[in-house]
Amino acid sequence: MKPNTRTDSGAVLRQVFHPPVREWQYWVIQFTVALIASLHLLNDSNHDLLGAHIPAGIPVALLIIPVGYAAVRYGLAGSAATSIWATLLWLPDLMVRHGHPSADLIDLVMIDVVAFVFGQRIESERFARSRAEQETAERIAAEESYRLLFESNRAPIIVVDASGMVLDANPAARELRESGDDLDLIRAATDGGGVISDLNGRTVRMSNGEDYRIGIVDLPTQNDGAATQLVFENVTAELGESRRATQYARLVVKVEEELRRRLARELHDEPLQLFLHLARRLESLGSKAGVPDEVSSGLDQARLHALDAANRLRVVSRDLRPPALDRLGLVPALSSLLSDVEEDTSLSTSINVSGEPRRIGADIELGAFRIIQESVNNAVKHAEARRIDVKVDFGPERLRVSIHDDGKGFALRDSADGDSPGMGLLGMRERAAILAGQLAIESTLAHGTTVRADMPIAGPLSESVADEGPGIVKAD
Repeated sequence: MKPNTRTDSGAVLRQVFHPPVREWQYWVIQFTVALIASLHLLNDSNHDLLGAHIPAGIPVALLIIPVGYAAVRYGLAGSAATSIWATLLWLPDLMVRHGHPSADLIDLVMIDVVAFVFGQRIESERFARSRAEQETAERIAAEESYRLLFESNRAPIIVVDASGMVLDANPAARELRESGDDLDLIRAATDGGGVISDLNGRTVRMSNGEDYRIGIVDLPTQNDGAATQLVFENVTAELGESRRATQYARLVVKVEEELRRRLARELHDEPLQLFLHLARRLESLGSKAGVPDEVSSGLDQARLHALDAANRLRVVSRDLRPPALDRLGLVPALSSLLSDVEEDTSLSTSINVSGEPRRIGADIELGAFRIIQESVNNAVKHAEARRIDVKVDFGPERLRVSIHDDGKGFALRDSADGDSPGMGLLGMRERAAILAGQLAIESTLAHGTTVRADMPIAGPLSESVADEGPGIVKAD
């Protein structure tokens, strides 16, 4: 801590004008000064009286003894007051004819300088020592307060070194330490060159069946090296609510997709076939002999309307549940989707597949398809784009997709407005979250939009898997 020089100087000046007049030792010092001054004056004024016993006289330098003692005992307050008192007492001696006024005056000035310099040094050391003692007391008090909070906190708290070795633990953490599995979690997280800070924000399940989110606090470096405090916040109830909400959303999506599947099948099996049958019947009636040209033309027009309605029903059925997705998989379904876009619009499209294309879980295929489908629909309806590029990467454990258009883009902060694809974006985020994945959207005005989704191929963990035992649940 940097000392406040102005405050210290003010305190020193106050000490000069407030000598310790209530202490009897101080008055003993002053009496000694008065005795030395009196003997010196007596020797100079009546040399014959004391000259035989003290030939050299009483030196002024003898005052250094009481002045120095006053400085050591009382600091600047004592030395300054004593030197001023000695100077006042020496004034009569300077007027004595047989004395040595010039030499005595020089000695007095030296005594005053020594008194102020030495007293100032002693006073500064006292202030420094007092400040150090105060800081030490504050540090001890802070450590005691920390220790009290550390011991009484209901959240488990442990202190570890850089290698993950536990240096200290509060009572709540000591209960968890009874299981070696809990400590293995910390060691496992730092394997392969990792660091303790990698645990920050992670949620782990301990052997007691509770979920804890880890918070990291770097402690001041001690003699035994750097230490880190890990605070385990119990988030069992929070995660339970989150799991129930995710499970509910998953069930809602499942019911919605099942409804889409049934509607698509019913539209394809009944209304679509009826329109096709109607079109054939109208064509048959119009081609019969004896039918007036005007009637034949009307029947032909009705036939075209029936075929158009059948085609619209086919598109609706395909959008509700693309048959290629269930039969052939994600990549063929996406190729069919982009082919339809090129056929129905003036946009050009491309699909780039990396990794090893393969059939994966039906939920993952459907979720990825819906995200890409919504992104493509947004580009067609809102972006005024000329090109759409889709990329699909089949990794060993994760599926990554990206959709880029060269349209006008939009401001993300305005994505919830009625004329923007805000609800569609929200739906895509929800689908990615249900699949334990992440979705990122990048869009800039006049520079197009890119949507990226990343999800595990294995799909979200079921509740039974999550409840099997201690381990890392997720990383936030």
